Amino acid sequence: MERKLSREFISSYQEDVLPLRLLGGTPYSTEEIRWTCENEDLVQITSFAGDEYGDFTDGILLTLLAVGETEVHADFEGKRYSCKVEVRERRHFESGRDMFYFIGDMHDHTCSIHKLDAFSVRTERFPIDYVNYIRDEGLMDFGVISDHASCLTKTEFFRGYAEVEEAGPLNQVYFCGAEGQLTIRMTDRYGAEHMNGGEVLMFNADTCASARSWEEMFQKFSRSPYAFFGFPHPQIVGHSVPGVWDFNFDLIDTDQHKKLFRFVEMGDGSNRSANIVQEYVYSVALDHGFRVSPTCASDSHGKKYGFYRFPGKTIIMAPERSKEAFYDAILNNRMYASTTGNVKVYYSVNGKAAPCTLQDEGEYRFHVETGFFRFDESTAPKRMQVISDGGRTLLEMDSLPSSVDFTLYAPDAHYFYLIFIDEEGRKTWSCPVWTGKAFEKKIEAPLSPLPKLGVKAKDEISGKDASELICDDPTRLWFSEETTASLLIDLKKQQDVCAFSHYPRFFSNAETRAAGIENHQIFKQFPCRYRLSLSRDGKDFSVVSSGMFRRFGQEEFFRFPKTRARYARLEILSTVGKNYCRKEFEDATICLAEITFWNESKK
Repeated sequence: MERKLSREFISSYQEDVLPLRLLGGTPYSTEEIRWTCENEDLVQITSFAGDEYGDFTDGILLTLLAVGETEVHADFEGKRYSCKVEVRERRHFESGRDMFYFIGDMHDHTCSIHKLDAFSVRTERFPIDYVNYIRDEGLMDFGVISDHASCLTKTEFFRGYAEVEEAGPLNQVYFCGAEGQLTIRMTDRYGAEHMNGGEVLMFNADTCASARSWEEMFQKFSRSPYAFFGFPHPQIVGHSVPGVWDFNFDLIDTDQHKKLFRFVEMGDGSNRSANIVQEYVYSVALDHGFRVSPTCASDSHGKKYGFYRFPGKTIIMAPERSKEAFYDAILNNRMYASTTGNVKVYYSVNGKAAPCTLQDEGEYRFHVETGFFRFDESTAPKRMQVISDGGRTLLEMDSLPSSVDFTLYAPDAHYFYLIFIDEEGRKTWSCPVWTGKAFEKKIEAPLSPLPKLGVKAKDEISGKDASELICDDPTRLWFSEETTASLLIDLKKQQDVCAFSHYPRFFSNAETRAAGIENHQIFKQFPCRYRLSLSRDGKDFSVVSSGMFRRFGQEEFFRFPKTRARYARLEILSTVGKNYCRKEFEDATICLAEITFWNESKK
């Protein structure tokens, strides 16, 4: 085959990342091909020559940095091959009624293999197999290639870009990237080791990576200014460390993190173990000022691809089916998640179509419309919740018409999003609307735990002793007999209290496998909604805190104004199983590991 470039003319938008190859030789060869760009301020070349994790010279990635025209050259055996590159400004689109709705998958794999040596010698399930399947099936508008970074040499990472280009022109849009792992191990005050992180989806970059710190991750992506990340299954039982993975947003509340992350995965629409607690991370991220949207994804590992692999889908709202339009939609939060993949949502607040940022008006006029992508009455939303700061439900409608208008007065709200629930309890989460109220990072005083010696606790509903939850040993668990609990705790004497914490049940995949149960059978017993009241005399109680437990990977703290009290009444109003809305989980009883009360530290 005569030597030639895969493309001799490229016209695309600033921020795009594209492959360029010199064809005609052995694919991914290490021949002495020299690549240059006439204007490196416009186009950045990423070469893989001499790379110990996948050395080849016949392909490069181009990152389009700035508007203008230049040429990229490949010199080989005395001959020059040239590609003209024309970079235009990326188009920007505004939310509105004129958007089309596109359905796809935001997290998929071409292969189920997790080991680098086996992955590198596989004979099937390549990116081209995935692309061909999605194209031939013709039921999705977009897909992603996000194999595990731990399996990807640079050759295999580049292969995703190359094979998408080779398969074109395509009716679908494909994003190429990887799923890396952030392994930050932390030891808590009980001596247990936790994963302060998990896996991270990464796209629109010239590299893929795993890391043992955020600093290392940022360094590895320093040449990828237009990369975007997502949180896949952000609360899942980890394999390398017992317990649930936890992205500690108190530690990643930085501009650098917020620039990268664009979505949080809600699950795949099934009742698999990971799905039952994922949705809480959406509101936690929004509370910290992250501009993220919810997604659903198959997280399939190559045994089967496509529309029917799992029911959950991501819906992108864009004016056209193109990579540029979809990329703009992702950056600007015009996407949402549906566990059935069949709920069409449009809503506006104060006359502006979601997603949008308002003017912090305090009063908000909602207009909401729902419909189908394909007629299936069973997926029709029957209930709707309006969610705001802290994951709190500001409004709930138990009977939902296809079009509804209402007004909310919420002067303290920073954001809203909607949850739609069908008869079977399946959910759709909307994109956010921000009120325009500024996010202020709180500087909080250090805390000291109140002593537990002599402290007593009981459940007022059952009369059952609850000393296990205040014993300073989180391996001792307390189980309720009902789906709710009212825990009366005698702190032994009057003292100042300004916070309480919940230490979640600590378990591992090995434990659940040995017991022959799915992880969701434990997740469903986690506490969800709570109300805390304090009293000096055990008779007159005042509510000092209410809300939701949302983090189940590490101890979660809830602060309130300093109060003098001897007695605390902690009401568990619902479980994660109840809040999940699926009938098979709604009767779950409660499991608590440890509750601690705190005051400001005197140090």
